[in-house]
Amino acid sequence: MKKFVRYIVFCILPMLFGVQAGAQSAYIGVKARALSDSVAAVRWTPPNYESWRTGMQKGYRVYRKATDTLSGTVFQSFVSDTIYPVSESAWQNPNNDDYIALARALCYDFSQSVYSDTLRAQDAYTAEEDRQNRFNFVLLVSDISSDAARQMGLSFVDTTINPGFIYEYKVLMVNSEHYSFYSAAINPADIPALPIPEQVEAEFAKEHFFLSWSKIGIESFYTNYTIEYSEDMGATFQPMNEKPFVYLEADDLPESFQNKIIYKDSISQIVPEYQFRVRGHTCFGETGPPSAIVSGRSVPDPLLVFPRITEVLEMADSSFQIRWAINEAVADSITAIHIVRYEDVPGEAQRLTTTSLGLQERTYRDFQANNVNYYQVEITDIHGYIHPSPLGLGQRIDSIPPAIPLQLTGTIDSLTDSTMLVQLTWAANTESDLSGYYVYRSNGRREEFAHLTTAGHLVETTFFDTIPAITLSDSIFYRLKAVDYRGNISPFSDILSLARPDFVPPAPPLLRYSPDADGGLSWVNSSSKDVVSYRIERRISGAENAWDVVESRAKSRTSTDKIAAHVLEEEPGTVYAYRIIAIDDAGLETASNEVAVRESPLKKKFTSEFSFDLNAQYSQGIVNLNWLNNYPFEIEKVIVYRSHNEGPYYSLMHVATLDLLPSSASRSGIIDRHIEPGQKYFYKIQVKFKNGEYSNMSGVAIIRL
Repeated sequence: MKKFVRYIVFCILPMLFGVQAGAQSAYIGVKARALSDSVAAVRWTPPNYESWRTGMQKGYRVYRKATDTLSGTVFQSFVSDTIYPVSESAWQNPNNDDYIALARALCYDFSQSVYSDTLRAQDAYTAEEDRQNRFNFVLLVSDISSDAARQMGLSFVDTTINPGFIYEYKVLMVNSEHYSFYSAAINPADIPALPIPEQVEAEFAKEHFFLSWSKIGIESFYTNYTIEYSEDMGATFQPMNEKPFVYLEADDLPESFQNKIIYKDSISQIVPEYQFRVRGHTCFGETGPPSAIVSGRSVPDPLLVFPRITEVLEMADSSFQIRWAINEAVADSITAIHIVRYEDVPGEAQRLTTTSLGLQERTYRDFQANNVNYYQVEITDIHGYIHPSPLGLGQRIDSIPPAIPLQLTGTIDSLTDSTMLVQLTWAANTESDLSGYYVYRSNGRREEFAHLTTAGHLVETTFFDTIPAITLSDSIFYRLKAVDYRGNISPFSDILSLARPDFVPPAPPLLRYSPDADGGLSWVNSSSKDVVSYRIERRISGAENAWDVVESRAKSRTSTDKIAAHVLEEEPGTVYAYRIIAIDDAGLETASNEVAVRESPLKKKFTSEFSFDLNAQYSQGIVNLNWLNNYPFEIEKVIVYRSHNEGPYYSLMHVATLDLLPSSASRSGIIDRHIEPGQKYFYKIQVKFKNGEYSNMSGVAIIRL
């Protein structure tokens, strides 16, 4: 057996003290244990590399609080002189202990990197990482070797304790703000026994083995372990690991291993049986009791049996005969033969043989066979390996197809901008020999259906398909067939029609204008069949403002339609742009061409002109318009038109008679507050009479700001 440990190195843990290496805490971790009723050992750990180096220079003192268990009297005092590391020249290592030698080098040989010269030359590690790793090894060595910890100035033995007192220890760094709120308490009259490692288990392979045991209840006691083994059935034991085994735990262990300590080693020879046990070691140099013994042996390679089913034949009595062959060269090394049957693959195995068949048997009869059967021969060799054969299919003669699949339903959803995802579901057939389903698709109900499951039948009752998002067809069609294990195929299911989501707007309608008594605007309907309504919109021609909706109506049954006359009642002199919006059943819209309309034939103008004498004045941020009110008829409203910077005129406001401002007995007026500095404004007005007629347009009034 090879004597070495294969470590999985993740990180060096400063064990037992709960202090993270490199942390910037000022706390010094402390641990104490009563070794007898008169001797106690105290160990401490500085929090980081800098504190360790400072402690080497300034030293430590151990502070003790002793409480009389009877009277409760408390005695507090320092119980040590200043503790420094042993000087380099006085360092002692009479037994050439590797850990003591390493501790001396860590404390005094700073010219030598913790890493190899090759890694340092490649700048694989920084100086800071080198310091941190040195500190990590200081903690590791002091946990493994109590003598190394003593000579490094990180431990103290108190020989002045007595039963009847409870002792609490703290460690302070001399002349430094680094002090500890952590403390360790002991009771010499009640020294806890070192625990026994529990739940020890061993797993063997041909050339290596795994040993594991629970760390619950022992990880606060032990810092390293010795694995002992016996080759003489437990008469004697010897260490397997030459160096103490320190378990370095990974963060991503499976949950079943998170409370386990795991040891792996190699096996160089095969013996009838190995016995293993585990001992733990404390940082105070104590060795705990051994664990229970676990036994096992290495496992050789499996034999080359190669079982294979050569025939599955339905017999006249409805049974099935299974025939198989093996590598006859290893027939004498077979210890068992069993037959296994599956109803489905994958599925649950049913062992048909309660006891092994004869080792020379090569046939078996199944008198309780199903319509469809998957058989497997399992051969066990002398090493305990089970060799399963490939599956052999046995199914009864059958020419009856399965029933037609029912309840086919589906949905269509967007997958990408160009692709749709179809999900089909249906009710499962109940035939015991059902093998699966075939799925078919077509773009037309009366067109040929394409076979989608060309790679084989579908076992599940759900199917996903992808189709283009934009096509000429409005719907997609699916249907199914069921197939059994004998290849019998059912007739087609009913056709499922699924409407494709509509992403294509309708074709635009064609708008035309020919003035007549009915208004003159008409249009040719959109050629798209899914149009459901139209919306008539207008705005002042050339303007950038939003379109106004003047009418909405459902789709006409004819190929053309026209706009009612009242829609065209616009202001004289104003040019309007009209358009028609076609809307389909998916809410998609398409606008027609735009048509400009200047005046409505319904507008009656006043036959004789009269003077408005329009006047405009600017004062304190507003424009005051006033004019003569010598109207020939009773008026309904005054329409004010405005242009600025010599642009086109547009309707600024419609002012009812009651809202006009009297300028004098013979003049009326309005106020324009919506003006901007630096602009030039042109104004005109027109009157609409209550008889429906319109006056002539006034002259122009100009304001320069």
